[in-house]
Amino acid sequence: SDEIKEAEAEGVKFTFLKSPIGFETDSKGKLTGLKCQNMELGEVDSSGRPRPVPVDGSEHVVECDRVILAIGQKPDLTFNEGGLRLNFTDWGTLTVNHETKATNVKGVFGGGDMVHGPATVLEAIADGKKSADSIIRYFEGESFTGLLEEKIEHEEKVEEEIDWREEYPDEPWKHRIIAPELSPDKRKTNFEEVMLGFSEEDAQREAERCIHCGVCVECRQCETVCEPKSINHDAKDEIV
Repeated sequence: SDEIKEAEAEGVKFTFLKSPIGFETDSKGKLTGLKCQNMELGEVDSSGRPRPVPVDGSEHVVECDRVILAIGQKPDLTFNEGGLRLNFTDWGTLTVNHETKATNVKGVFGGGDMVHGPATVLEAIADGKKSADSIIRYFEGESFTGLLEEKIEHEEKVEEEIDWREEYPDEPWKHRIIAPELSPDKRKTNFEEVMLGFSEEDAQREAERCIHCGVCVECRQCETVCEPKSINHDAKDEIV
C-alpha cells in the first residue's frame, strides 16, 4: 500500500515473524533494547491459518532507546458471562441489526469495533449516532424486539468492463497530475503537511482530465443517503 511505501521511504524497516518478549535497561533503568524471539509458521489452527511458534535459541536484543506499543487488541467479552447472553458471530463480533443497532437483548445496543472488528473512527461515530437515536426511541417507549429483520432489497450488480478510450475516442489521453510531496528526509523530522497540493496551473490541468461521464439529474438521492446532511439542493448564495 501507499502507507507502507511511504514509511519505507522515510527509513522504517519492517521485520516479520519476530515476537517481542521483554525489555533491557541499564543500571539507571533507562531503556537500551527490546528482547525478541524469532517465530516460524507452525500447524494450521482453528482460524484456518498457520499459527506462529517460537524458534528455540533465537532470542536476541534489538538496540533501541524508545518503544511504541502498537499491539493487536480485541474486546473483553467477560461481561457477557453474567447471564446477559448477547449473540456473537463466529468472528467474535457482536450481532446487531445494522439499521437500529439493536442486539438480541432488549435495551442493549452496539456499534463500533465491537460490531465490525477493527474499523475506522468514522464508522464508530456513525454507529454511535444510530445507536443514540435508537436508545432515545427506546426510552420513549418504542419496542425493539431484539434483532429486527432487515427488509432491504439490493439489486444484483453486474460489473461491466469499460474501455473509456473506446467510449470517448475524440478525447485526448491526459495523464494524471501527481501532487508534489514533502521529501522523506524533511517529513520524518517534523509534523508538517506531507501533501503540498497542486499549483493553480496543475489543478487546472487535472480538472481538464474530466470527461463528464456523469451528469446530475437532480434526483436528490445524494441528500437522502448523506447522513451528515452536508448536501442541500435548496441552498442559496449567502454572505456569512
